Amino acid sequence: MTDETYLSRYADERLATLIEELPAIMLVGPRGCGKTTTAQRWARSIIQLDRPEKAEAFSAAPDAVLAAQAPPTLIDEWQ
Repeated sequence: MTDETYLSRYADERLATLIEELPAIMLVGPRGCGKTTTAQRWARSIIQLDRPEKAEAFSAAPDAVLAAQAPPTLIDEWQ
């Protein structure tokens, strides 16, 4: 994702290293701090679980849904 208005975050520097080393990374922070915006910049595919049809498919067969995605995959609104 390219966006000239994006404000670089401290997490970007860490993500550049961690994304090569770890199979999963969880971004945690208060609502509206830019977790999703930051993660979208690094993801090649996105699963948005706040959409009922996506959540239902993921719930029924998470391994199959993940296998069909291009990594790295952002799983958003997972709670």
